[in-house]
Amino acid sequence: MAHKRAGSALQMLGVARATAALCALIQPACGPCSGARGLFTASDMDSRFLDVNRDGVLRVPAMLWFAWALLIRYWLLLILVAVSARRNPDAFLLLGGSLSWPMAALEIPAFLVILAAGRRVPDAWPVFRFLWRRGRELMAMTVLANLVWTGLYLARSDYWAPWPELFLASCCLLDLAIILSVYINPLHKQLFNEFPAPVAPVKPVPGEQQEKAAP
Repeated sequence: MAHKRAGSALQMLGVARATAALCALIQPACGPCSGARGLFTASDMDSRFLDVNRDGVLRVPAMLWFAWALLIRYWLLLILVAVSARRNPDAFLLLGGSLSWPMAALEIPAFLVILAAGRRVPDAWPVFRFLWRRGRELMAMTVLANLVWTGLYLARSDYWAPWPELFLASCCLLDLAIILSVYINPLHKQLFNEFPAPVAPVKPVPGEQQEKAAP
């Protein structure tokens, strides 16, 4: 009985932490959950929309980079295990003893968005422009796939241990917060609509061509 109560307490603590992180992530879009300040003022919003890079488009917020890292968490875990396995072979136990290629494939859409974000430059290939314009849809594909996979996994679990069941459930809450934020946050909506314009080739003036051709 004491073991079950301790497990329930850990579950509630993990859910509480995930919910707090969820509120912190959605807060830029909806304003603070409670407090005297209320929603963001016009000046606050204007200052965020003025944060542009050298190409004149909105800069990707640091929180969004963190959200992408969370969406590709299995790939990050693979990198961590690969680095740690050189010193400790038991690190492979973090993967459950085997590599899950389907789980890695579920996160490929979010990985493509990260690649497009790193190529937001005027001379980017058209494929990166397409991926960035569809960035929110690609993120939603990863979130939906993670929710389905995690739901099926937890349905087969008789007891939610802190690792991996409770960790996966908390990540699902954060996934929902991420996708909700990118769809309702005006800054994120504008961000995915902006991409540096391609550099137009410089055409020489006809008069200059004649001067160069003359001896």
